[in-house]
Amino acid sequence: PDHRASSTQEEFAELVNAVRQVERALGNSNKAIQEEEESMRSISRKAVYSVKMIKKGAVLTEKDLTMLRPGGGLSGQDFYELIGRIANRDIKAGEKLFFEYFQNE
Repeated sequence: PDHRASSTQEEFAELVNAVRQVERALGNSNKAIQEEEESMRSISRKAVYSVKMIKKGAVLTEKDLTMLRPGGGLSGQDFYELIGRIANRDIKAGEKLFFEYFQNE
């Protein structure tokens, strides 16, 4: 080595290998559903449900809706899109909601 604090080629190679191992352990910043998580997805996600009985022809308000588990119906991203829509059928209290239950805008 050029200096006492310098590392040899072998030591430097070990350092590089250790850094690469840490990079692999840290993974990347991409968020993706793992195969192991897929079966729990619909159970753990929430869907939009009716809070109370909604009669056919009623205009939906925020007070008519809630988010509950299990998912599988409309997601939380659709929550505010439902407000102002008109029910095209009677909907029971606590029923999971779908777009086909409402008139098109």
